[in-house]
Amino acid sequence: LCKENPDINVQEIYTETELSRGHFFLKTEYGKVSVISDLWIHLTVTHPEGVDDYGIVVELDRGTEEENDWRRKVHAIVEWHLSGEYDERFGMQPIVVAVIVTAGKDNEGNLKRAQKILKWTEAELTKIDQEHYASVFRICPLVPEETTPEELYVNKNYRVPFRKETVSLIDYA
Repeated sequence: LCKENPDINVQEIYTETELSRGHFFLKTEYGKVSVISDLWIHLTVTHPEGVDDYGIVVELDRGTEEENDWRRKVHAIVEWHLSGEYDERFGMQPIVVAVIVTAGKDNEGNLKRAQKILKWTEAELTKIDQEHYASVFRICPLVPEETTPEELYVNKNYRVPFRKETVSLIDYA
């Protein structure tokens, strides 16, 4: 993506292994929960008006988590950001949580799973009275082998909780 679009640049990438060092713990009604994402990417997009920073927390959903596990994760991500720990760790405020659903063997299976993830995310955000955090979460069903970088980052393939329309992961025209 960056080779074909010089206005998009990867500034930093942290893998799950790197993120597991010094990760954030919090106590919730679910018990002690840690925030360890699968990947974190810092992208910049240069526009005529300036540069946009994107701190993208990537969660790969392979269908192994049940509803309570997912809701615990949503709660932890919101608390992580609210606590200031996210800002302290990455030195930036903007956060986007890209939930990439690859649980099914095909698009139909991934779409069904993504709809569950969307519903569970909405339920947890409502329960913790943080519906305004919905715009942080972007949920996309995909088959990795069939997905181009443009489809992943630029195309409007993501659902946001409580919204009907789809959005892109980053704004790039």
